[in-house]
Amino acid sequence: MLDLDAATLEAVGFEAQSLGRALVERLDATGINIVQNNGIDANQHYPHYHMHVVPRYPGSDPTKIYSETDFERISIAEQRALAARIYRAVV
Repeated sequence: MLDLDAATLEAVGFEAQSLGRALVERLDATGINIVQNNGIDANQHYPHYHMHVVPRYPGSDPTKIYSETDFERISIAEQRALAARIYRAVV
């Protein structure tokens, strides 16, 4: 994040907003966490930029953000079906 130009940061922000709105309006999320780690002491393991947009639902634990160990595993077929639902919600 510290090395990105303003236009890229702005574009990522707009995309995160678009995805967040789709998750709330079309997939019934009741909240959103948006997280970005920057630097090894912030739990960034490889120097690159990405942002987590995590939908929240009633009863979800807001301290569980993005670690795969925080969530129940689902099959690849379920992952693909969920990805397709998210894709359709955003386009």
